[in-house]
Amino acid sequence: MRWILLLLLMAAAVTAAVAEKTFEVINLKSKVVEGPDSEGDLRVSVKSTVKNLLGEEQKVEVWIQALDGEGFEVVDVDLIGHFKPNEVRVLTNTVFVNKKAYETIVKWQVEE
Repeated sequence: MRWILLLLLMAAAVTAAVAEKTFEVINLKSKVVEGPDSEGDLRVSVKSTVKNLLGEEQKVEVWIQALDGEGFEVVDVDLIGHFKPNEVRVLTNTVFVNKKAYETIVKWQVEE
C-alpha cells in the first residue's frame, strides 16, 4: 500500500513539473518571402519573440501551426533556440507551403 501511495505522489510531482511553463511566446508573425515557384509553393517565414521564464539556460522548441477556417492544421513549423536565463529574443524559421493551401490559412498559433 505504501508503494502505491508513493507512486501516486511521484506521478503527481512529475505532472506538476511537466505543466510548469518554461517559456512565453510574446508575439507571432508570418510573411510570404518568396514564390510561388514552378511547383506552386511559397516560402513562408515565421517569427516569434520568445522569453525564457527560467532562471537557467535552456533549449526552447516552439511548434507553430497554421490553421484553416475549420480549425484543421495546414502546416506546422518549429522555432528552436538556446536561451540564457530570462533571455528574450526572436526566433525564426521558414517553411514551404503550396499557394492554394496557404490561401486557406486564417490563423497562426502556438501548438499546445
